[in-house]
Amino acid sequence: MIHIKIFILFISTSIFSQSYQIAYEELFTFDYYELEDLKKELKKKEVGFESPTGFVLICQNGKTSYGKNAERLEKSIDEENTSSQMVSSEVMLVEYYKDKTANICIDYYRNYDPLLYGEDVIVEGELPTFKWEITDIAGDISGYKCKLAKTTRNNGDAIMAWFTDEIAISEGPRDYWGLPGLILQVQINDKVLIVATAIKKILDQKSIVFPAKGNKMTHKQFTELQKELFKPQKIVKPDGTIIIRE
Repeated sequence: MIHIKIFILFISTSIFSQSYQIAYEELFTFDYYELEDLKKELKKKEVGFESPTGFVLICQNGKTSYGKNAERLEKSIDEENTSSQMVSSEVMLVEYYKDKTANICIDYYRNYDPLLYGEDVIVEGELPTFKWEITDIAGDISGYKCKLAKTTRNNGDAIMAWFTDEIAISEGPRDYWGLPGLILQVQINDKVLIVATAIKKILDQKSIVFPAKGNKMTHKQFTELQKELFKPQKIVKPDGTIIIRE
């Protein structure tokens, strides 16, 4: 019996220490776009780790980072020549960090525009907990056998996640996790589709460095900041005309 306990401990430790890099694509619907259209669009895209529009999840020793390749993101910002009058959609991207050993989740907002946050913002809190309902529905995502799980977030978002136990790490894109395997696809309501397009093991064991410089705040404080930043602005022209900028 002692040998069995040691063997089980060795397996669990080995799984926990495995490191992976997963490429994801995030797609968004509009009033005239359906989810099936997104899946067709995905097949036409240049996907994988070199995708200019893709995201990368890195999992190492209980820690994860999720976001766009920093060099590619900065290059796209430069190419767009973003002015202070118009904030690019790229600027609004958030990076996610999770540390299961410390029960920490960080949303990291880079301040690419001086009129946005003033400085980088670090929103820190406890890891979100999800009450997953694992169904018997099976499917294939990116060549892996998956099962469908469902949950509802506190904000009312309906979440459908496909996970595979062929990769035994309880992780996923953004702040999603908590299933007995890697999450390869997430559907948020009928508006957002996140799909894994490439997976590889990491041989170079570099530790994930969490962001340290920036304005640290709680989720509540950041929500209030966003409300203030994006509320309609009243502009008075020289002739006295009032314009409401949404």
